[in-house]
Amino acid sequence: MSINGISLNTLIKNTFISVPVPSETSPTRRSVSLPPGVRLAHSTIDDDKELQRKPSWADVSTDEDSTPSETAHGVDTDTDECSSCGAPSPTAPVTPLSSKAALFRPGGASFMPCQVVQDPLPYTFGQEAARMVTIMKKAVEESELAWQVEVVNQASGWFISIQMIEESHTEQVRTIAKQALLDAALESSCPYVLCYLSKPFVATPDGFTATLGAMRDESLACWDVYRKGVCRSAGQCGCLHPRCMMQLNVTLWV
Repeated sequence: MSINGISLNTLIKNTFISVPVPSETSPTRRSVSLPPGVRLAHSTIDDDKELQRKPSWADVSTDEDSTPSETAHGVDTDTDECSSCGAPSPTAPVTPLSSKAALFRPGGASFMPCQVVQDPLPYTFGQEAARMVTIMKKAVEESELAWQVEVVNQASGWFISIQMIEESHTEQVRTIAKQALLDAALESSCPYVLCYLSKPFVATPDGFTATLGAMRDESLACWDVYRKGVCRSAGQCGCLHPRCMMQLNVTLWV
């Protein structure tokens, strides 16, 4: 370029043009970190009035893939139930427990738990049998014909060991022990010496044995078994037989 015959060098620089643009009047969308249900559960209520939450444009999801039953943070907005553990959501209504509620009984009010009742017969039989053995032991000791009398109780029965002073007193000591046992049975309400009318004692090389049987009810008992040791009905008897029995083994030695 030349002006009045003078050549000039032309330099073009960047030029910024400011164009006024009208500002938007729509509100700026705020970010939401928790779903509306959870935000309401974490709100603080100072009084007993129900909190009224105003609807907001943030309550409606703008995502195209979301559905009304979609869960957020494990809380199902349709069922008010946690999908991960099945527990109620914080917004679900909770009914407080009552301390005056009636006791739950399966099957109705008339249902009662089954009570186990133990049979007292074995215990009574064992206690009175021990008393009978003690009476027999005392009778032999008071006769002054024995050095000592030892009594051992085992699962199979009682074992009574009598050490005599002289061997010539064997039959006398044997008679004292048998009579003391029969007398103790008369004073007992439960143990009977079986076969007491026929052969209550069985002789052994060094002593004798006897069998005790428990009596449950004398009015219903089979007396053939208690008196003679044999039931004549041969398995068809409707009376009571001794269910608890115990053997006594008496040994005499010098």
